[in-house]
Order: sequence, then C-alpha cells, then structure tokens
Amino acid sequence: MRPSLDLPKSKLISAISSFFDKNYIEQIARDTGFVQRESRLQGLDFFLICVFIHQKDPFISLNGLSGELIQQDISISKQSLQERFNDQAVAFMKRIVSDALSKKLPTQELFENLCFKRVIIGDSTVFQLPGSYSFKYRGNGGGGSDSALKIQYQFNL
Repeated sequence: MRPSLDLPKSKLISAISSFFDKNYIEQIARDTGFVQRESRLQGLDFFLICVFIHQKDPFISLNGLSGELIQQDISISKQSLQERFNDQAVAFMKRIVSDALSKKLPTQELFENLCFKRVIIGDSTVFQLPGSYSFKYRGNGGGGSDSALKIQYQFNL
C-alpha cells in the first residue's frame, strides 16, 4: 500500500499540483509551524497520508502509517510520527482544507447568489460503550450494546 492509493506518487502529486502547488503546501507547513527545519517528513507527505491513505484502509494504525512512509523512502518511527500529530499539524491541515474550500467554493459569490445566509456541514460518529455505562449513556437498542455515545460535529462554512 502507498499513500498514493495504488497510483504512482508522481501522478497523485501531479493531480494535487493542478489544485495546489507543492511549494505552496510546503510554505503552509512552515507558516503553521508544522515544519520548522529540514525534515524527512515534509508537509506534502503528511498531507498525503492523512487525506488519501484512509480511503484504502480506513482503520490503518500508526504502525501502518509509519510503514506506508517507509515504503515511500521516508524513514520515521511510530513514536516520531505520533509526535507530529499536534496543534501545528491541525493548523496545517485546517489551512489546506480552508484554502481548498475557498478555491472550490467562492463563499462571497455563493452567499450573494443564493437565498440562504449560511452553509452548515455536519458529521457524526457512534461508538459502543461497555454495558455498565447504560445508566448514564443509553444505547439505541437493537443488536448493539446497551450503552453508546454519539459525537456530532457541525462546521458553519
């Protein structure tokens, strides 16, 4: 498995380059503090594993991510990769997503030409808890656990 989802890395980078310049991604990585010095793991590599590898294996572990990077000739330990998932990484990914949305969805034009004033993007996930928590966190019934927790997220575009 490769972060490029069975496409040669150069083809994926070419497709991304039509939308984002590689140097622009690296500049965002430096601006947000994700990349502070010359490193084996560059901003583009981190972006690729965070965004694209989960399409091939949605349950990939940190060991799996580290293995994917090793296959790309980027030698990084599981612990070092784990340390890269920090506030700067969040700011880096947030900025890339924000820039992508603003390129694809020019919000000023969107809001001027439509009858509504905002767009809310939402997502949620549910996970089962041990049955002993059912007094506080009731499940939805059915074949699942007697106890469950649902997390919802909404983003006002």
